[in-house]
Amino acid sequence: MPEATDPLTIGRRYAGVYAAFDTSELLDVLAPNLRFRQVNPGGYPELDSAAAYIDATRQFLDAYDVHRGAGATAEEVGDRILTTSRIQMHRDHRQYLMQHSEIVTVADGKVVEIDSVCTGARPS
Repeated sequence: MPEATDPLTIGRRYAGVYAAFDTSELLDVLAPNLRFRQVNPGGYPELDSAAAYIDATRQFLDAYDVHRGAGATAEEVGDRILTTSRIQMHRDHRQYLMQHSEIVTVADGKVVEIDSVCTGARPS
């Protein structure tokens, strides 16, 4: 059976694998030349590749002892997909929750652009 390439299916897949931070699946769903822009408590990062996006996320998550997906959603908004991805993180016996809310653009079966708002790690 061929892999689904409709934007909503791709958006759902992206949100789920991001929440789980499954890097091999992320590399499969993201276009290599991904355009990523974000607003977060630390500033306004912009990245121009899937590898840079994954590396930046890995650096952030490496500051925590444990991280795991805590939920993901995706829905159509016209020709874009609105996603949310939540990650629970633990460090020094404290628990944190982070959420990305994103407008995702899909083309040719890949996520090609992400405009993101991130809460940063919030104590929970």
